[in-house]
Amino acid sequence: MNTKIHPMYKKGYDYSYDPKMTFEHNTYTNNISQPAMVMGNNPEYDYERRFIFTSSRYRDRTLYPDSGHFSINLPDTATDLVCLELAAGTIPAIGAIQAAPYLFMQIEDLNHIKGSNGQDYFGILTLHTSNNNTFYHLDKSSTNKMPYQFNNAGPKRYLKSLTISLYYPDGSPVLFGDESDLLTPIDEGKQTSFTFEIRSRIPCKKGFYIDSRNVY
Repeated sequence: MNTKIHPMYKKGYDYSYDPKMTFEHNTYTNNISQPAMVMGNNPEYDYERRFIFTSSRYRDRTLYPDSGHFSINLPDTATDLVCLELAAGTIPAIGAIQAAPYLFMQIEDLNHIKGSNGQDYFGILTLHTSNNNTFYHLDKSSTNKMPYQFNNAGPKRYLKSLTISLYYPDGSPVLFGDESDLLTPIDEGKQTSFTFEIRSRIPCKKGFYIDSRNVY
């Protein structure tokens, strides 16, 4: 029997926040969205790890005709956020993008990386080729593990949408083609997709508790 008894609060425990330790080590090995060990300096809260998948194929093509720039609404679970990080993604390996050493990603209101060109970015994407060379693959190393943290202003109560834009190193927008004609089926070979890892703050349960999902 695996009862998975988790100590949620321990007197004298060091609650200093270490983003690297939190993202890389303090997650459970069964990969279920469970509370991770307490991080931050407030023993009243735990932090939960979740993933959100977005794809340009679900965008409103009349507002965002090109898959290199689109906005996606998020589920109601994106609440009390502490960190948001790009975990995975795919980008079509077509056109001028094949010669680009990297791409800039901007997400409205979440750009925290200062560029020497005066622009702010959410991430600088290094591209990994896939076996069939039709898409570039992204992972955490693609953004050099630089999560956006809401800590300075406290957890963000709601994150309702993500507006994502891709740019070449020279600052010009990445364009995959106009798909505003709703009578024409979406070209799957031109769609981008991204998976984001988020950390949400949840109330801490004092003492010990048993996670019933792991009793078998």
